Amino acid sequence: MPRPAAEGGAPSLAPSRAVTLGLILLVVALLPAVVRTGTPWHEEHLVLGLLVLAGFVAAEAEQLHVEVRRHSFAFPLTELVLVVGFFLVPPWVLLVAGVLAMAGLALVRRGSVDKALLNAALLAAEVSVGVVIFNAVAGSLPARAEWGEAERLWGAAYLALVVVVLGAFAVVSLVVRLVQPPLALRQVVQASVPALVTGLFSGTLGLLVVLLISASPWSTVGLVLVVGVLVVAYRSYGRRLQEHKDLAELYQLTREVSTTFAQQGVLDPALLERVRHLLRAEVCQLWIADGGLLVVTAADRAPQHGTGGKDEVRRLVMEGQSVLTDTRSPSAALRAALAARRVREVLAVPLRVQGEVVGSLEVLDRQGERFHFVEGDRALLETLAVHLGVAQENTRLVGRLRHEAYHDPLTGLPNRRAFVERLDAALQGVGRDELLAVLVLDLQAFKDVNDTLGRAAGDALLVEVAHRVRESAPDPEAVARLSSDEIGLFTGVPDLEAAQAAAARMQAQLGTPVRIAGVEVEVGAVVGIAVHPDHGDDATTLLQRADAAMYAAKRTSRGVLAYLPVMEASSPRRLRLVTELRRAVEAGDLRVHYQPQVRLAGSELSGLEALVRWQHPEHGIVPPDEFIPVAEHTGVIGPLTQFVLQTALADLRDWGRRGHHFGMSVNISVRSLLDPGFVEEVGHALAASGVPAERLTLEITESSVMSDPERAVPVLERLRDMGVRLSVDDFGIGHSSLTYLRRLPVTEVKIDRSFVSTMVHSPEDLAIVRAVIDLSEPLGLTVVAEGVESEETRLELTRLGCGVIQGYLLSRPLAKVDLDRWLERRTVAGRPGSGPDRPLRVVSG
Repeated sequence: MPRPAAEGGAPSLAPSRAVTLGLILLVVALLPAVVRTGTPWHEEHLVLGLLVLAGFVAAEAEQLHVEVRRHSFAFPLTELVLVVGFFLVPPWVLLVAGVLAMAGLALVRRGSVDKALLNAALLAAEVSVGVVIFNAVAGSLPARAEWGEAERLWGAAYLALVVVVLGAFAVVSLVVRLVQPPLALRQVVQASVPALVTGLFSGTLGLLVVLLISASPWSTVGLVLVVGVLVVAYRSYGRRLQEHKDLAELYQLTREVSTTFAQQGVLDPALLERVRHLLRAEVCQLWIADGGLLVVTAADRAPQHGTGGKDEVRRLVMEGQSVLTDTRSPSAALRAALAARRVREVLAVPLRVQGEVVGSLEVLDRQGERFHFVEGDRALLETLAVHLGVAQENTRLVGRLRHEAYHDPLTGLPNRRAFVERLDAALQGVGRDELLAVLVLDLQAFKDVNDTLGRAAGDALLVEVAHRVRESAPDPEAVARLSSDEIGLFTGVPDLEAAQAAAARMQAQLGTPVRIAGVEVEVGAVVGIAVHPDHGDDATTLLQRADAAMYAAKRTSRGVLAYLPVMEASSPRRLRLVTELRRAVEAGDLRVHYQPQVRLAGSELSGLEALVRWQHPEHGIVPPDEFIPVAEHTGVIGPLTQFVLQTALADLRDWGRRGHHFGMSVNISVRSLLDPGFVEEVGHALAASGVPAERLTLEITESSVMSDPERAVPVLERLRDMGVRLSVDDFGIGHSSLTYLRRLPVTEVKIDRSFVSTMVHSPEDLAIVRAVIDLSEPLGLTVVAEGVESEETRLELTRLGCGVIQGYLLSRPLAKVDLDRWLERRTVAGRPGSGPDRPLRVVSG
């Protein structure tokens, strides 16, 4: 009968001490009967007793395992030795041989004391009960000559076997029940049948051995030879079978290791239990140098695990060596490490990740029929460690890829995808009466920094901005980079005013200048706000509406705006405008209007500014502020500029033929200015119209030049060399200065209307206008004031010495036919008038 601790993974036997004590008491109670019965002692019994002792040792050390239809059946040989002992030695000799065999095995295995005591007590009880039953049924056997009563003897042996096998099975079941959930009665019965069958089979083999010995003592020699051959053959078969099972288990285990790491990112302790079982160890543990220890032990084993990586075993492992050692090691340091762990032997192999040793995979104290780990176990454990390292490496790679898929590599912030998922998760936990605000920040200075100082400076700016936003955000984990210059965050708020206050704090945090590439840059930001549940119930809707509010804040120059339904209405319209604008340019559905420019000295009409207009069949007049940005961002700006330029020059030629020799100003975008073929296009347009180049003024903005001065300045110089006049439009709202204009081949500066229209009432704006006029004169630049809408403004500009004015005081932008009537009504050749409605002289520019 197999012992409770004969195989690895047995239940804890600490609660079974009562069972052990009960078995010992049973043996003590039966001891008088055992001593009194059986054959008297003879000298030959000494040799037979030693053979029985050897038989018990062999039977307990190794069992026969047979594989039938993927089921393994164990055939213990203890019953064989027991039956032989019934006939050949006195009962007390049989008892002593069994106890000595179990004691010797316990010393060799150096296992648990509880296990050893239980196994010895169980075998002693089996011998005692078996002897008493056998002798009670068989009667006295004074000599071998009286063995003719075969039926009674065999019946006695089988009866004793049945009682012994079932009794031992009941004891083992009781021990299991003490430490594990009890089995159902049906399961107990099913498990007892194989035990009884294999026990009777083993006992029958014992009876055959007795018959052979009784027939002729010399038959023992042949029996020993046959048994030896069978043992060798079986051990070879067993090794092959075990190797096959180990390989199958190894293959399955490595697959589960990879799957577990891929799904959970950590090692399941159940897999370490599989490793422990595969190598028949009492303990299996995974030690990571900087991550601690994961231990799986047999249920009755709780050893000390040493002192982390300080013991000799782990020192050698961290150097890349595999360690297989026991208490017989010649190394005092290894013996000390085993003593600190309170183990007999250790097999430890390095765990490598990306070629670097990060820890060790270890098994301690082998169980089962083989008492020590061997080189084959080392190879098996090394293979497992390789797969474990690869799985961990793959898990790190997957984790890194997952992180990169959800994070911005520059700032380390979550990206838009991660932001939407986190926002959705946050919305799931928001109560019905709670508000969650989504804020989208657009950085105002990013493009200028990126274009003027380079991408490296732009990247440094984004990193600093990301840091500031995270520092000021209520929840740093709720901040994300949504696009190149947009940062989003969400936070719980009591009301919309609190969300606006949070946005204002963000703006203040970004208000401090950032020093980039030796230059202090004022970042600034506009913020759009959408609040759950007022503006949406899901992350996508809230983010879309916060975006719409942010774009509205940009268009209106408002720092912070909360979402309004009217804001989103423009988004689909802008998408339609992309296609419709291209079609309108190709079909010639756009119109060019002209606004007069008058030289204050002499009240002379010096020129016109060409302004494009779009009469949409559905939407009516579409403002230039709405479709010009669409044209710039979709590539339509090139054809649109060419259309305006050709139309303006053609109309200018027509006016010249009628004696009106003034100039024409046309606005040029940054895309056109940086187009390699733009200078040739201007030359072709001038040649086709026959208009002298000096009568054409191209207006550029400060930002268009500052975006890429290395490319823009050469283009401007080529236009100047062609004879075209150049003007800086909207001067004062950009980032350049009059000193910077010395590098540019421009002849004119246009003061932005935002300063001119308020200069009469704003001392600050008046000071700016005066400074531009005073500083432009030494540079030889003509100053044009836009947005002149009152006589007071005209008089003040005259006093300041401004050269040219333009605005509603003179005229709104007019179509060509309307401008013809305006010219007829407002001009008299060669004779100036007085007052706002005085006639103007038409002169050449």
